[in-house]
Amino acid sequence: MFFYIVLLFVAFLIFIYLYTKYKNTKTYQKNQKTTSLQHTRQKNSTAASDTFSPQLNYPPFDYARLLALGLSQEEAREFVNELILQIETQIPLIKTAIQTADFHQAERLTHSLKGSASSIGEGGVSALLIDYNTYLKHGEDISVINTYFIHLNYYLDALKKQYL
Repeated sequence: MFFYIVLLFVAFLIFIYLYTKYKNTKTYQKNQKTTSLQHTRQKNSTAASDTFSPQLNYPPFDYARLLALGLSQEEAREFVNELILQIETQIPLIKTAIQTADFHQAERLTHSLKGSASSIGEGGVSALLIDYNTYLKHGEDISVINTYFIHLNYYLDALKKQYL
């Protein structure tokens, strides 16, 4: 009898896990569709000018999110320093992906950076990476991609000046 109860409990846990994965997949697909629609609208609205020009005037990076979680100023700065090292490591890989027109790889690299930066704070390099990654999911205009890349370096330097 005990065996059947344990088996039933394990089956219930598996069901909950699979249901959660299903819901997360549906939410992700819905968000992707929304992002795609927004990008299409943006692309259509810029069709008259035939070029998309990214808006790259972000407020300074702010790690208040970490402080709200209870970290000290020193601990928060350590996270920012780790973020700086991660970005510095990824930039050459992003550059290579762009040079070889592997925009999917560039999107994957910016996605990981976006996640790290967004979990630490907002504004600056975090906001840029959100926009850059979103563009790379659907856009292939090399001049726009290069503009974002140049600004990634600029906002990385700004982050260094602000926190190092």
